[in-house]
Amino acid sequence: MAGKFKIIAGILVGIWLTGAVVAALVSEVGRKHDCVRDEGLIKGLLWCKTDTFDRDGGYTKMVTNNLRWPFLLMKNSNGIATSTHETSHALTSKEEFDKSAIGTMYKCYAVAVRANQMEEASVIGRTIGKLRRQDPALDSNHDQFMLYTSATIDRIEKEANGDFLLFYNHVCRESVSRMRQVLDDGML
Repeated sequence: MAGKFKIIAGILVGIWLTGAVVAALVSEVGRKHDCVRDEGLIKGLLWCKTDTFDRDGGYTKMVTNNLRWPFLLMKNSNGIATSTHETSHALTSKEEFDKSAIGTMYKCYAVAVRANQMEEASVIGRTIGKLRRQDPALDSNHDQFMLYTSATIDRIEKEANGDFLLFYNHVCRESVSRMRQVLDDGML
């Protein structure tokens, strides 16, 4: 009896780990696809800006996210099981993200960090955190939004000639002061 249990447990663990590897490969192919689209074929495949050890929270976060794939299959607000691939279609496209208020908020956070405006970055980070706790869709898209932001920040750096503070003052300062007021008033 114990031998059969070990065989069944081994098969289940093997399926779970195989699923994690498949989930990692699917996410990596998607990331490379976005790199090729944003940076061109050769640079996107070989030297993508997102090819760093700390991207998307690091490889540790990627591994833990991929290991929880069985739970993502069962997760749905209707109680109906959906696959990770179907859930990923709910992600916002890069074009929609760039035009949205939440996209501007993520970009302003990255620009504030690059411009060494840590107090303002903290305000934006707290706002994003509170919005993520209130909106499960935003929370599930957070990693994708961070990826979009990292791709966009390089374009912003080129357009602003490396002067992130100028970009921050022109695009973000007024919005951040409103966010600070909303947080101070306890409205969020």
